[in-house]
Amino acid sequence: LPMVWDFAEVNPFAEAAGDITVSLAGISKVLDNLMTGSGGFATQSDSGAQTLSMDKIVSTDPPYYDNIGYADLSDFFYVWLRPSLRPVFPDLFAMLSVPKAEELVATPHRHGNKEKADAFFLDGMTKAMRHLCEQTHKVFPVTIYYAFKQSESEGETGTLGQRLAHVVNGKVF
Repeated sequence: LPMVWDFAEVNPFAEAAGDITVSLAGISKVLDNLMTGSGGFATQSDSGAQTLSMDKIVSTDPPYYDNIGYADLSDFFYVWLRPSLRPVFPDLFAMLSVPKAEELVATPHRHGNKEKADAFFLDGMTKAMRHLCEQTHKVFPVTIYYAFKQSESEGETGTLGQRLAHVVNGKVF
């Protein structure tokens, strides 16, 4: 499914999806049934070295090659969130800006050229997928959503999508 960058146009008084009262009723039901006492957490870690997924069920939507500069985009919000949330999450907001060097996207301006950016992305994604397969619960498959829209040309190792799809059970075929 492609991302939509426009706002949906709905009638806020239609007594249907998008209606103010329908939306508030739905939110109210969620809040009434929401589990209390369970806390959430956030962490920053290297996808190829993390241990958070050990014996867990994993469903992930990895970075999309070079479609979005997530770290650059995050800086916009980070500078506003940092002053208020740094006392609450000191480890997450310890840096002045979002880390970019380790970001798993193919950005030629960070890696020198397109070929080096491609290699960085493929090596990093292969390492991350292999690590996920080694760590996650052995009974359940890892679910990966990857919507790669750019045109692909087949090289001697196949298309990018084919190369990523062949990272199965911690092995690259």
